[in-house]
Amino acid sequence: MRFHLFEFTDLKWYPGFLKKPIQEYLDFVSRRFGIFEPAIPIIEEGLRESGHSLILDLGSGAGGGLVDLWQELCERHPDLLIQQSDLFPIYDERPSESSRVQYLEEPVDAGFVPERLKGFRTLFTLAHHFQPDQLRAVIADAARKRTGLAIFEPVGGGIIQILLMILLVPWLVLFTVPFIRPFKLSRLLFTFLLPIIPATIVWDGVVSSLRAYNEEELLRIAREAQRETGASIRWQSGTVFNGRRMPLLYLMGTPIQTVD
Repeated sequence: MRFHLFEFTDLKWYPGFLKKPIQEYLDFVSRRFGIFEPAIPIIEEGLRESGHSLILDLGSGAGGGLVDLWQELCERHPDLLIQQSDLFPIYDERPSESSRVQYLEEPVDAGFVPERLKGFRTLFTLAHHFQPDQLRAVIADAARKRTGLAIFEPVGGGIIQILLMILLVPWLVLFTVPFIRPFKLSRLLFTFLLPIIPATIVWDGVVSSLRAYNEEELLRIAREAQRETGASIRWQSGTVFNGRRMPLLYLMGTPIQTVD
């Protein structure tokens, strides 16, 4: 059963000068541990089946945690273009080193994407932020426009996940924060002297686990969205692992091509 409690970094009043180092930590961990590496073959399959050469990433945040993923995909597919987007775009410090990875400066609502923005849609670490009806709207918008989409969630539910979050993550934060670049004294201050950053990360991590969807729930919501739209979509869901045996849950839908 899901419990949709609040995450501090979702709150409008939570200070930006604290949100930013938390995002930098999450991006650093994602890249350092290759959390999203297993997404590559799934995205490639989605691109192939949907016939797209453009990826529209929704809810990208600052986009830093996906730099290695985008770079690998661009190297493997010379014609690929990637557009990152967010409802509240972050304009500064573009993380990409490739001209084929763009950050859209216009706000993009994942549940109502403008018609002019085409491409295979991806959502990383975003689904658990949505209530079921909100997630259904996001999936229905993609199904209605026959774009195809892939949802990836490294967050799992269950008591073991929560215990690991409480017992291990504080130490991980303390050990990794000094290595995050560029160096910022304020990041160290709010980690070691006033441990607001580790406390927030642990709380938000536990809440993310309580909010997490499983494979069956994602498929059920996707099929409900499909019935609403009447679109012909092929759905698949599962869990893949990187070299460190870290799980990544995914849901992918691609339009079924019809012959007139």
